[in-house]
Amino acid sequence: KQLIFAHLFAGMRIEKFDALCRDFAEEYQHLLRPKGVTLVHEALVAGAQVFIVSASIDNWVRPFFKVRGLDGVRVLGTQIEVIDGRLTGKFKSNNCYGEEKVHRICEALTTTAANAYGTPSLSFDRTQYDIEAFGDSRGDKEMLAYADKGHYKPFRI
Repeated sequence: KQLIFAHLFAGMRIEKFDALCRDFAEEYQHLLRPKGVTLVHEALVAGAQVFIVSASIDNWVRPFFKVRGLDGVRVLGTQIEVIDGRLTGKFKSNNCYGEEKVHRICEALTTTAANAYGTPSLSFDRTQYDIEAFGDSRGDKEMLAYADKGHYKPFRI
């Protein structure tokens, strides 16, 4: 995955890459499952924290939700390394797959807890969160098991 990414994008300016990601999201909105988009919208309106946890690069996942005005969505994806405004072709984070998805959720909730209380925090109280997760690949297995409610392929027709 990283080798292909490096071959295609290493050396590209981050602004150009982000513009390509936005253009792709605008053109391919139909790839999102309508029931899933509705659920995300309803969760945001209800005041829930919504994380899209994906093995895909977060730069190209995020615009799919921005285009629809779902700015409250936090994307936890594979992060890319940028030095001096250019993509290096390397990943800055671990590939967000399997157990890494659980790690990212815990990290995001720890940050949320620290921000809510205004103090640094190294952990969060798992019992204070009702986690509902939706997945459609084997890379989601650990995340679905970690959630209070896990749903596998719920939006398939």
